[in-house]
Amino acid sequence: VEAARILDEATNEANEVRLGSMLYTKDMLSNIDNFISSTLEAERANFSLLIEALQNDKDVIKTNVDEIDNQIKEFTGEAAREEEERMARYAESVAAAEEQLNAVNTGDVYNEEAYIDEDTSELVSNVESTDEGYYSDGFLDE
Repeated sequence: VEAARILDEATNEANEVRLGSMLYTKDMLSNIDNFISSTLEAERANFSLLIEALQNDKDVIKTNVDEIDNQIKEFTGEAAREEEERMARYAESVAAAEEQLNAVNTGDVYNEEAYIDEDTSELVSNVESTDEGYYSDGFLDE
């Protein structure tokens, strides 16, 4: 009987020590989890700010490079050449469009009567397109 009581007391004390160690471990792990979570959030914010700052620096650098590039073009006369080339291409496209318009207005495009209606600005023609060629009045023009 005395042995059973001593054994029960020893078992109860062992269970209390075991429970205490588990509660202590849980408490320490919770503290570590809180520390890691707060560190993670702080570093995430720092990283986000770093990314934003680097992107701003990159944008400023690109603006500076573009500005220097324009100054180089002005200094070497490249900007004037580019403008002259652009104007020449524009003049060529206008001339080609006028030539096409004149050809349409005189009926020379498909040897048919075609013209631009001045009231509606639409092409008026009896020429229709097919996969095989162009025809008017039902006959295929080769």
